Amino acid sequence: QVARLSESSPGSPRPDSYYQHQAEFFFIFILEGSIALDCAAHSPKVLATGDSFVVPAGLNFRFTHPSDDVQLLQVVLPADFEIEGI
Repeated sequence: QVARLSESSPGSPRPDSYYQHQAEFFFIFILEGSIALDCAAHSPKVLATGDSFVVPAGLNFRFTHPSDDVQLLQVVLPADFEIEGI
């Protein structure tokens, strides 16, 4: 599996700590809704339907303020990567 669909539902926990990964490639496409991407070294950026981004390995990041209908398509190589809390 190299792609997966993530959805938020009302009452879902909101992450409050940063994460990072060591994957070769971590691409996210916003299929529906909106979510804020907060990278430790930059101001948060709100992303909406049709936006996409790549999270470089080793970058501290978190997602905040997801809309109730947000759907993310994640494409990752290798498929068995781990996201680590820091």
